Amino acid sequence: LGGYTWTITFLDAGDIGTLTPAVESLTSSGGDDSQLSVAVVDVAEGEVFTSCTGAQAISGLTQGTDYYIRVFAYNSVGFGPMAALAQPFHPRVAPGRPTSVSLVVVSGSSLRVIFSSPLDDGGDTVTAYRVEWSTDAAFV
Repeated sequence: LGGYTWTITFLDAGDIGTLTPAVESLTSSGGDDSQLSVAVVDVAEGEVFTSCTGAQAISGLTQGTDYYIRVFAYNSVGFGPMAALAQPFHPRVAPGRPTSVSLVVVSGSSLRVIFSSPLDDGGDTVTAYRVEWSTDAAFV
């Protein structure tokens, strides 16, 4: 009915536990109640950091997954307004080494290097490979 969604944000730093609606139906003064419902949904995970260093590490994230970040300041009155990053970020690192590397002789003056993708893409799409060669045995 009307397509409205209400969001409730709790501004207390404590653990509020599990929320359960006392009533799972709503009534409307103007029509069909069959499309009205009540649900409790966690929309964000968070952690309260007691030190105010201005930089905190968030651990336990999944590499390559987009995360939206927002930060609130807290004092004895409660949480203030949030500051948020508009674009998502995802944890990523350099990819792992290519796998199944082998050489095939093409001719008396050329070799073909054959390889497969790394087992770990680092959380982002591998977009290029670099192949190097040398005649120096210390190269490898």
